[in-house]
Amino acid sequence: MKTKILLFGLLIGAAMVIFTCSKKDGAGSDNVVSKEIIAKFKAKGFNTEGIEKVAGQNGQDAYLVEYCTLVTEKELDQMTDPTIVNGPFGEQYRTYNLVNKPLTIKIQGPTSPTKINTAIDQAIARYNARNLQIKFTRVTSSPDITVKVVSGSAGGVSGFPSNGKPYPNVTIYSQTTSYSQAVVTHVVTHELGHTIGFRHSDYFNRSLSCGVGGNEGASTVGAVLIPGTTQGFDAKSVMNSCFSTSSNGIFSSYDTIALNQLYK
Repeated sequence: MKTKILLFGLLIGAAMVIFTCSKKDGAGSDNVVSKEIIAKFKAKGFNTEGIEKVAGQNGQDAYLVEYCTLVTEKELDQMTDPTIVNGPFGEQYRTYNLVNKPLTIKIQGPTSPTKINTAIDQAIARYNARNLQIKFTRVTSSPDITVKVVSGSAGGVSGFPSNGKPYPNVTIYSQTTSYSQAVVTHVVTHELGHTIGFRHSDYFNRSLSCGVGGNEGASTVGAVLIPGTTQGFDAKSVMNSCFSTSSNGIFSSYDTIALNQLYK
């Protein structure tokens, strides 16, 4: 039996599972979500417990669902029906837009908390060790990506590239630092993956890593299968929707294939 406890995500079974997100930030709101909207999310396979109406990009209303996924009503209407998966199936996916290469991506982050600072350095080292045509480097000014820490439950959010540039912001929530360094590094590595164009590896069925949830949908950003990653659900992928306290932020073999396909 799976037990659920809310903590910016879910605790499932004996291991803690924390959502990391591919959607853009939004500020919480006390606005009531209509029964019609809740029904739409349920029809797409989402768990609507705790759903909130929030301020989206460009003043658009959006909805924070499953404690981390930010979806506008337009995006919701464009989503496909939930995918039912019998057994382990999954691959790595990317958005339509990628980062131009070659490119050195400059990251500015906080020097504290120490775990966040260390996680940024470790994530940069792991991406750069792949000898890709994109490189990450830390700067103290004029960044391409700013990593910020805000008060909140564990996890993080970021977004996808546009115009050949990485998404400019990564938000890590403060309670992330209550977990091990390996978990914190996992969160930062995951969010940087979104900024260069990676979707969740289990975007089509979040329940594979989260225990609940359905198809996130391709929306307007796309969900393009990356060749060479079709060998079954990759439970070790850094880009899965949810992760456990044993996660370490180290790329799986299929994560590495995906990185090489896009940026080698």
